[in-house]
This record gives sequence, structure tokens and C-alpha cells, in this order.
Amino acid sequence: MMKVVAIATYPLRISCRIRRDMFPLFVELAPVDDLTRYLERHPMRFHILLIGLAFGALGCGEHDGLTDGSVDGGGLDAPVDDASTDGQRPGDVPIVEDGLSPVLSNFRVSADQPSRVYFDSNKFISGATSIGFVVSDASVVAIFVNEGATSGHYLELAAPLSFWDNNTVRYEGGGDLQDLGGRPLLNFTLTYIENEIPEPDAPEDRYVNASAGGGGDDLSDATAWTWAEALNSAEPGQTVWLKAGDYGDLELESRRSGTESAPIKFIGYTNRPGDITGSILDTFEYLNPENANTVIDDSRFPVLRGTNRDATGLFIDGESFLIFRNIQFERYHWNIWIYNASDGLVFDNITTANARIALDDDSGMNFFNGATGTGRRHRFIRSLSFDASGANYRSYASNSLVKDSGFYAGIVGQWDTRPYDQRATDYYVSLFGGSDSIMINNVVHQVGELTHGGHAIGIRGQRECARNLFDGNTAFNTDETYYVSTHLAHHNVFKNNRAVGETRGVAALVARDGTHDNVFDSNYAERADQCITQWSSLESEGTTYVSLNNTFMNNVFNGYVHGMVFANEIGALHSVTNVRIYNNTFYDGTGALFYSSADGTIDFVDSEFRNNIVATSARLYLSFSTDADFLKEHNAWSELSYAMPTGTGNVEAVPLFRDIAAGDLSLSPDTPVTIRQGGATLTGVLYDIAGVQRTEPYSMGAHELD
Repeated sequence: MMKVVAIATYPLRISCRIRRDMFPLFVELAPVDDLTRYLERHPMRFHILLIGLAFGALGCGEHDGLTDGSVDGGGLDAPVDDASTDGQRPGDVPIVEDGLSPVLSNFRVSADQPSRVYFDSNKFISGATSIGFVVSDASVVAIFVNEGATSGHYLELAAPLSFWDNNTVRYEGGGDLQDLGGRPLLNFTLTYIENEIPEPDAPEDRYVNASAGGGGDDLSDATAWTWAEALNSAEPGQTVWLKAGDYGDLELESRRSGTESAPIKFIGYTNRPGDITGSILDTFEYLNPENANTVIDDSRFPVLRGTNRDATGLFIDGESFLIFRNIQFERYHWNIWIYNASDGLVFDNITTANARIALDDDSGMNFFNGATGTGRRHRFIRSLSFDASGANYRSYASNSLVKDSGFYAGIVGQWDTRPYDQRATDYYVSLFGGSDSIMINNVVHQVGELTHGGHAIGIRGQRECARNLFDGNTAFNTDETYYVSTHLAHHNVFKNNRAVGETRGVAALVARDGTHDNVFDSNYAERADQCITQWSSLESEGTTYVSLNNTFMNNVFNGYVHGMVFANEIGALHSVTNVRIYNNTFYDGTGALFYSSADGTIDFVDSEFRNNIVATSARLYLSFSTDADFLKEHNAWSELSYAMPTGTGNVEAVPLFRDIAAGDLSLSPDTPVTIRQGGATLTGVLYDIAGVQRTEPYSMGAHELD
């Protein structure tokens, strides 16, 4: 089949296709029909430069064109060059002017220049000031632009970063970075900085096994330490190799710290040190009980196996610079408990399971990072946590990272004797405090109709909880999916996440109990009971707001019951103030677009519903005591069983989405121009769900189409 290469407005040898489940992505090769469809939707974005019959004829290559950076409003990045800092590659096609602002991506820090955050651009840029750039837990002092190139640019930091750091970058405007046509860089929200600095070495080997009786010299498996001896005796720069086996019902406490340059490592192995590669998630099948019930495996991993008593498997009381890898914990009240202000803890390829799950007790924690102190720079990566009664992951730490991990409940567990429907987890991944942390590329799944719907990924702000990033996660079947609560939680960003309802109707995006100044951007939900939920619960205190200054934009809701839900359990009057519902797509609603159970105890102040598409909705209001709720302007309404609301720019028109059956709710060339060009210009909505810059006149809905 003939292939097409599309060279965008940057010198890259890649092309594009449609990612049919959610958004457009950029990849190496695309069939002609896919590319044609994309060009129809974005005629100013790409320029066809080459048609070939075979991959080899392209003279290009293997680059996948994807990075971990992102832009405000853009779920997915423009394709960029690789991590090279050499600028434009020889032989690349010159950049073609596109009339749009520059886009930055692929933010990263590496060992050769740890005080620099490198980034790429999608076109040639210029600039001399770092004003507006903010890197979490660091100070930006300068910027270098590699003029005439699309990579090799960097932000200079006041102090170098290290392996232990977990950072984001954002741009708040006011600087002079621009393309060669004078178009300025647009603001973007929290974006993950990939830390490529290698893990520090710990070259001195020590050994532990389950049969050790104590008193060994620890220099070989035959003369191994006990695990408790290792925690009491290991020195900075040592790697303690833990042989697979059943270590029983031990209660272990860490007594020793490493240093930033010489950590202490505790690494599990099966038969020889270093023989466990990959992640437990590579072979884990949660929906397969036979597989899931055997994932705790002491023939492959060192296992701490509790007996459901009131005990802790591993307790860390302020120790720092420790790395734990390839270890499993189960059936303690707290499988892992971090207490006091530890710095630099890494948990990699860890399994924690069945915390208090077999008892009538909702306080079991698989991973509990908090209670006192703050803690910072912790990581929970490539790991698995399932079937804790209270929380699979709960943390108060700052500047921390949860990445590429899985969190589950509802398993037919081998130690759980309760009826299946009672095997519920309350919080799957939750920040109870702490700021500037990152939750990225994780999966949450509640299997079946359990007695408690649970909270998937978000914030329960018992302490200050600000500027945290939730990016690229997927969650199935929980009551509250992506949530933020209390007035102590603010300026957090939820973007590019996916919520899916299965046996229960999920609340996809939730802002409650006075939380303020958060952004929910470019998320995708299907089969939701509630698209956007704002409510004051009995846990609300210290505020008279339900929701304040929160923004929901560029989100897609494909199949739902109620669009926006408002509730107030307090009774006293609370307000929804300055909430922005901008450029969202609501499709196939069977209930009310606006639903309230607040009985007149919510006051709506200066809140707006603009540039949205509402395609099928059974009714506009349900249980609302007044219709003076949101300013409704420049929205597209279709297939309604009620009269279209009055308001400037509102139109009644069928959007004619690209491919409803395939879940593609983007606009098509057949979409009426009143929708494609009928939106108001909103200065806070700069990109669409696919990272395409919005240009005047704006399109309605989550997708922009010229």
C-alpha cells in the first residue's frame, strides 16, 4: 500500500496517523487515507513533501516521534528530534512556515550537564530571557537558544539537579522566546522533566538470604546476613542482595541512611544477583485470578509475608537515600510505612498486596508515606499495589514521582475470605499532602461491583497540596476517578488522563470541598455517570466554596448520564465561583446536562459554560432551583429534548463527528462551519486536546479544526 510522509513545520522525517481511541498522534508511517483525513482536519499544520512506496525510499528512519513533554491544553506533543543537542540533522528538510506559535517539548536533564534542562522546539526560535519559566524545586537563572536548530536549547539552573530529583516545568508568559516570524511562545502548564541522570553506584556487595541464622560476615550467600542485620549494618555505597525466599512475618525497621552520591541498595534476585529484569507488571494479569493469586512468588522474589496482624512490614523512620528493588510485601496492616522526613527513597519493581484486606477494617495501607514530617524526592515506579482496604498508595511527600505502576482492587485474593463484593479499596493513588509531585502513566482498576467505589487518582488535601501533575493515567470503574478536594489543594493539573466506567458509573473529573485554581485539561472519559462533579461533602471545612477558580477544558465525554453534578452535604450556603467549563465535548447524555441535589444551597457566581458541544442530552436541568447558574454562550447543541438555551453565539447544529462508532469525536470536514468557526476567543484555552494551537475563529468542542 502506498505510504505518505508528511513533514510538519519542523525538520523531522516522520509522518502521522490518527490514534482512533483518543487523539491524533505522530508516528513514522501512515497510510494515505489516514494522512488525508488528518490533512483535511488540519490543512495548515502539515505540508506533504514526499510520497514513497516503501519505507527505505523515505531516506528517514526509525524515530518514533514521541516524547514525554507536553503543552498547555495539548495532550500530546508535537513530534520532535531525539535527545541529541546537535540541532537540525544534515539532510533534514527546511522548516516550512505555518503561522503558529512555537511549541517546546522533550524537557530533560542528563548527567553531563545537570544544571541544564534541555528542550526541543518544533521550529527555529530566538530568545534571551528566562522570564516566565518555572522549574519545580529549582531556580531558573538563564536560557540558551540554539538558533538555527530545533534542539540543543536549555534552561540554566542555579544549582545542578541529581538522580534523586523529580521536576516539572511550566511557562507563565512574559518572556521573549519566539519563532523567526515573531510569534511568541504561548503559556503552558506543568510538564514532566525526564531525569536521565544515572542511578549512583553502590559497588560493595553484601548478601542476605531467608535461611541465614545471624552472625555471618555478609560477603557471600553462604555467610549471609539476616535481613534485619542488613538494615542495621549496611553502609553507604553498599548493595545488599536479597535472595528469593519466604522471609516470614518479620517486622523490619530501617536504621541506616545512604548518601546522595553513595546510596544503600536492597535488591532482590532469584538465583544470581542481577537476574531479575523488567517489571512485575510485564506478566501480571489482574483479571486472571490464577495469575493474580500467584504473583506473590517467593521462588522468584524475596517476600515479607505477614499474617494480617496489626504490624508493619518495612518501617523507615527518617532514613534517606535508600533504593529498594524486586521485593514483595503482603498481609501487614502497613506493608510499607515511611515516617518522618526521609529524602531520596526509591521503590522500584515492588509488589505490595492484601493490606488488612481480609479483615473488617478500612485502614490497611500497602504503601503509606506520611503521618508526620513531610518527606521529599521519593519514587514508586514500575511497581504493583493491590487489594489494600484503606489505600494502595497514600502519601504526604513532596517532589515525588509515581510512574508506570498499577493499582488494583477486587481480586479473588488467596488470603481474602470475605465475600467478593466487599473486597474494596478506598484510595488507590492519593496525595493527602505535599506539593510538586508527579503521577504519570499509571493504571487503576477496580474489578466488579464492590461495596465501595473508591477514589482512583487524585488529592485528598489534609495538608498543603499544590502544583502536582497528573498526566497520562488510566482508571477503570471507580466512583471518583480524577479528584481534588479541600481548600488546601490548589494549582494542580490533571491532563491527558482517561476514565472508563464498567460495572459502575464513574464520576470522571471531581473538584470538591473548596479546592481552587486547578486545571482539568484534555482528559477523555467514556461511560461516565457524571462528567464533571463539584460538591461539598461532610469533610469540607474552613471554606464557604464548593469550587473556586477551577477550569475544565478540552475534555471529551463519550457516553454519560449527567453532565455537571452539584451537591452540598453541609446545608449552609456554599458557592461555585469563577468556574470555567470551556471547549469540552459532551456526547450521548441520557440524563441532565446540569444536575443538582443541593436543594438551593449552592450559589453560582461568575461561572461560565462556553465553546462546548452538547450532542444529545435528555434534559437541561434536573433538581435545579434556579437556572441562573452558568453563563452559556457560543455552545453547539444538537439532538435535544428541550429548547436550546438562549445566549450569545449558541447554535443548534449536528456536529457530524469524524467516526462516532470508533469513538472519534473530533470534528470532520462535514462539521457545520457554525461549529468549526463559531467559538469565542478564550485567552486561557490555547491548544486543543490533540495539542493543536487554537486560532481565531475558535472551534467549539475539544478539537480545533481550521
